[in-house]
Amino acid sequence: MPTKKLIAPFYERLALVLIGFMALGYLVIMGKDLLDPMIFGFIFAILLLPVCNFLESKLRLPRSMASLVSILLLIGVIGGILYLVGSQISNMANDWPMLQKQVKQSIQDLQEWIQHAFMLTPPNKWPMLTIQQKN
Repeated sequence: MPTKKLIAPFYERLALVLIGFMALGYLVIMGKDLLDPMIFGFIFAILLLPVCNFLESKLRLPRSMASLVSILLLIGVIGGILYLVGSQISNMANDWPMLQKQVKQSIQDLQEWIQHAFMLTPPNKWPMLTIQQKN
């Protein structure tokens, strides 16, 4: 006698899938402290794999040495980027007063251009502003 395969109805399967997605989302939120470093490690491993393969095949380094060199290269590149960004921020901080003057002057020039382009003089501006505020 053949056995009959039981298939759950569509609404039951849909409910189980939705509950499963909700449970997975909850686990991801709760495990964030553990998952974040693992995801970053996975991304760095994927990014360093071609460099490591190059060092192994072309330079004939052992796998452990190729891994160490690729990690040191990554740290050097990230350190170089941070140094360049830091020096640019330091230069900008030194030039901050001059930058503020230039911004104030640009705003003043823009106000003068608007007054000239739309033929607004200071006495003509105030009635327009009061009309706009009353509406």
